[in-house]
Amino acid sequence: MKKLFVLILFFIITTFLYGQNQANIWYFGDYCALNFNSGNPVVDTSNIYSFFESAVMCDTNGGLLIYSDGQKIFNRTGYPMLNGDSLVGDYSNVTQRVLIVKKPESENLYYVFFVGYGEFSTNGQFGMWYDVIDMNGDNGLGEVIEKNVFVDAAFDTKEMMFAVKHANGKDIWIIVRKVKENKLAAFLLTENGFNPNPVLSDAPAYSDISHLRGFIKVSYNKKYLFTTNHNDFPLVFDVFHFNNTTGEIEFIYYLSKLDSQGRFLRPYGIEFSPDDKYVYIAFGSKDKDVEIYQYDMQYVEDHAQFAQSAILIGKGPGIGLQLARDGKIYCSYILPIAGTPQDYYYVSVINKPWVKGTGCNYKKDVINMAPNKVWYAFPNILL
Repeated sequence: MKKLFVLILFFIITTFLYGQNQANIWYFGDYCALNFNSGNPVVDTSNIYSFFESAVMCDTNGGLLIYSDGQKIFNRTGYPMLNGDSLVGDYSNVTQRVLIVKKPESENLYYVFFVGYGEFSTNGQFGMWYDVIDMNGDNGLGEVIEKNVFVDAAFDTKEMMFAVKHANGKDIWIIVRKVKENKLAAFLLTENGFNPNPVLSDAPAYSDISHLRGFIKVSYNKKYLFTTNHNDFPLVFDVFHFNNTTGEIEFIYYLSKLDSQGRFLRPYGIEFSPDDKYVYIAFGSKDKDVEIYQYDMQYVEDHAQFAQSAILIGKGPGIGLQLARDGKIYCSYILPIAGTPQDYYYVSVINKPWVKGTGCNYKKDVINMAPNKVWYAFPNILL
């Protein structure tokens, strides 16, 4: 029975979003890189300098094609792609700020989506834009053929952007948080291009949403969507139903977490186990270690039972959480201590995220990236 479970889990891990090897290379932090093409992470370097998320796209064999820090688009040689400089996205203050996806049913066209930070405007401070890349351009290195296209319906997008496959297995939902209108917007990308008219769903209206900071993630079975609100009260994470056929998102409830002294912890990183049995939420504050909690997804429909299922699986680095092709969850950067960012050179790991409680085997400082620094997040990856 145990062998059967292992085989099923291996099938899940190797066939959901990583089955085509397009997420095998990660560029992140202060010139950091991890290469998963061998099956295990191999330390490398990059020319990306990014406090928050970057985006990387490989071909079906795991070969590097495109990457971006939200301000420039680079080709596989490490140089800016033809017409790929001077993006209007913000450089440092947006968690999920850039995303690369392949146009459905196309062999050569890719979309790069990016968001800004600041006041509601179209000058790179707020909203969502996209570029279109033709990989046949510049002798196969790629060329940006549409640049800095502003999406009117996403004028108030901030911080959160995530991509997930449609139920048909081809089309792609681009999901963003609209902070002025208190909505989640799901835009559809198909073989006919990008639809600028989103499916809009209500999201909680918080007191100071303009300072929102956090992640948006969808479960691997594509039934649930979680968001975090790290920066200002209320310090909560939100739980939603998600319909990947219609793009509709339905709010269920929100949860907060207190420390032993009754203070609110700040939710930030989110990741699901590959079998969707558990979700991991990373909480932090400015004067203590990050606390990573595991929640049991079998209770997700029940607010009280889900809250009670929380198990502390470790304290330490883990503010950014990302599942890799090996089935492990990788953990980035510890939050500032006493308000001062600390240099940090390691990646930590949850080795068995499908195992309940501390059996998931969270380990600190497993991969040494020195002299390059690890910051808040890993690349934004299509689910």
